Amino acid sequence: MKLPFKRTLPVIGSLFLAATLFASPRPKHVVVISIDQANPDAIQKTEMPVVHSMVKNGAHTWNAFTIVPSITLPSHASMVSGVGIQAHQIDWNNYQPDKGPIAVPTIFSLAKERGLV
Repeated sequence: MKLPFKRTLPVIGSLFLAATLFASPRPKHVVVISIDQANPDAIQKTEMPVVHSMVKNGAHTWNAFTIVPSITLPSHASMVSGVGIQAHQIDWNNYQPDKGPIAVPTIFSLAKERGLV
């Protein structure tokens, strides 16, 4: 079974890095906001001035896909790494420091490796 997130998450990560690398002027900070369990259509139709201002003035997508099952911590691990649970191996949803940090490259480790942070 081919899942759509395999195509979209790397694109999101690439767009994030491209926006960071080629933005003019280069931003001093980048903030990634994930709204958990939200319907994009509802957000677009609801009066949310702060969210709509961030959408207007920043980078965003209304077409992202998540992993299956859509559990918060594994979903965020996929979002920042561009890979699914099979690759990053984070399948729990609570604080477990004994399991260690994510073991695949993330947008943060790649930005650090390239001297962006």
